[in-house]
Amino acid sequence: MAVFMAHGQTSRTNTVQVNSQAPTYLYGGQASKPEGDIKKRGGDNFAWKGSGTVTWEVQVDKVGEYAVGLCHAAEPDAVGQQLQISGGQSQLSYALAMTQGVFGNKSYALAPIQGSLHLAAGKQTITLSITNTPAGKPLLAFRSLELTPLSAKAATEADREKARRSRASAEWLSKAGYGLMFHWTSQSIGTNGSIKPFDQAVADFPLDHFS
Repeated sequence: MAVFMAHGQTSRTNTVQVNSQAPTYLYGGQASKPEGDIKKRGGDNFAWKGSGTVTWEVQVDKVGEYAVGLCHAAEPDAVGQQLQISGGQSQLSYALAMTQGVFGNKSYALAPIQGSLHLAAGKQTITLSITNTPAGKPLLAFRSLELTPLSAKAATEADREKARRSRASAEWLSKAGYGLMFHWTSQSIGTNGSIKPFDQAVADFPLDHFS
């Protein structure tokens, strides 16, 4: 049984074009064949529990080797859990590791997967799967898979490094002691991907973290 929610549907056909010159992102909402307890929580965030599979239909521009990245936030009790990514005749494995970010543990991070997928030109399927896991066990918050052609990987990383160097430092703000105002609306999404009623979100806001 599929409990995967994508705009109110449990399954739909949506072919994603795979770019041979730049990264392509496979989001959960674009999946054509989800199976398992994988529920949409808000935006492109999906809570994954127990064994399950997500499959995308893709159209590959050009035959080649593609590096894979997994954008996710791992549950602490799921560290070490194996998952598989397959496409064409290739299959990659990855052991979930604790993700770190601005929100500490369980922050979303892009984890590079060792190896690459060999994809032929034309229509293909990409599958992300987790097996042999108890039903209902929280594993990860999933956002997307990133496919980057190896021929474009150096240029892509150079662009990202340039963007990182261009970021303004906020150190002066911390030293100056200025305050910050947070604009919270009914459309705001928590760090764990959950959506709360406005009154509850205000009541649960951790003011002591900012004192």
